[in-house]
Amino acid sequence: MESFTAETSREPSGVVFDPQRLMYLLNNDDDLAETIINIFLDTAPQYMTSLSELIQQGDALKSSEMAHKIKGAAADLAADRIHETASAMEKAAAGGEIEKLPALMSILEERFREFKKYLASGTSQ
Repeated sequence: MESFTAETSREPSGVVFDPQRLMYLLNNDDDLAETIINIFLDTAPQYMTSLSELIQQGDALKSSEMAHKIKGAAADLAADRIHETASAMEKAAAGGEIEKLPALMSILEERFREFKKYLASGTSQ
């Protein structure tokens, strides 16, 4: 099994956001895509705040569960880099490697900023 570290998560393999894949998944429903994106933009910061608090409390199980929620939401949205980092966090927490989570949390926050910047600019990365 691959070991996930902060270093591997800093080198993303996926794109920030794949709007073509999202539109494919949603049968080209622009309104639904806009709704899903807006829901994610509203809820992700709350999830990330909760995850950060759980990490500070040293709660590996609940950290894994919250990272899983973020991972799933990012996958549904085709936000690959957020998905990759949340997946690494879920696996680290589930494996009891709570010491890796603060660095991964910083990366997750960076990935969310990239996603918002992508949406604001409309550029491909």
